[in-house]
Amino acid sequence: MQRLLLSTLGFYIAFLFTSCAQAQTTILAETIIDKSQLEYYLVQAYNQATAESRIAINHIGLETESVGSIQVASAVIEGYPAHHSGIRRGDKILQVNGMEFHPVYSFNELHTSGRVIPHLDERFNIEIDRGGIVQSLSISPVHENLYDSYRTAGLNSPQQFNVGNKVIGYMRLWGLSRSTNDLLSIKSMIDELSQCDGIILDLRDASGFIDITLLDLIYRTRNNYYETAGENTSSFSLDKTVTISPGYYSRPLAVLINKNTRGGAELLAYQLNKSERVVTIGEATNGKIGGYRLDNQAGGYRYKPATQALIDGEQFEGVGFTPEISIDYPISQTTRSDPQFENAATILQGMI
Repeated sequence: MQRLLLSTLGFYIAFLFTSCAQAQTTILAETIIDKSQLEYYLVQAYNQATAESRIAINHIGLETESVGSIQVASAVIEGYPAHHSGIRRGDKILQVNGMEFHPVYSFNELHTSGRVIPHLDERFNIEIDRGGIVQSLSISPVHENLYDSYRTAGLNSPQQFNVGNKVIGYMRLWGLSRSTNDLLSIKSMIDELSQCDGIILDLRDASGFIDITLLDLIYRTRNNYYETAGENTSSFSLDKTVTISPGYYSRPLAVLINKNTRGGAELLAYQLNKSERVVTIGEATNGKIGGYRLDNQAGGYRYKPATQALIDGEQFEGVGFTPEISIDYPISQTTRSDPQFENAATILQGMI
């Protein structure tokens, strides 16, 4: 793959890394996520058998990271209030209704019973800082569980655009599950883009569980699927007894990942990178493929690192996966341009 890319896109040589290069191992400790963290509601939703048992909260479709004492937008979910209001990745979220912004409690409150109750306000005034210019926005949150929100965003993501005389498709998977309905939905997304000369598969900020049926949508055979060994591998082992569905996408793929690509999503990127018609682009993942269990005494979900699990004979937890082409996309960048996406489109054009 590297030789192909070097011959067709020599000006990207500075970005090429050795295929499947591994980052230095980081020992991930057991951690607790509680109801004050947005991640709690995503994990809770993933671990429920029915939609009725998933906790719905007020949210605006925004993920943030702490930079000092400020929350900075790290991902804006397409089709949700933050996206509609014009919030961009890199915006500093300062206040909501005159109070310091909190990802959960700006739109909800924690009742003494332990339940999260949405604020009754229909609209909220949000103050953001973009490049030193403070702006005020009016926004109405949705009341949904995060599992459904991420699934809806993924279903609405497919699009097609022309690059030269080629047609490139784009789809973004925010969350992966083993639900039959979800897998059929992803199949319909790929079918929608099946006539494209290549597809950009965006797995940035994605999480969830990998399923062999998902890989079958892209591979003709299962000869080169990754092997698991060791302990606690049930959440990412591939059941090869499942019947193979006919039809697969056989054209080039560019896969986007970043440090927040985790769980089944980073294993999906790792597996796809084995193919000669796939190029991975972006930032190294952290290797977070362990599982969560509810710890009522601690008041949240406890993360158990998969330190004893092996992927193709190697430790993946705390190591992660490094893409073939490393392109930084700093959170401080507030322009509309997306260097990872733009490079993926250019590179795909040279492959198809």
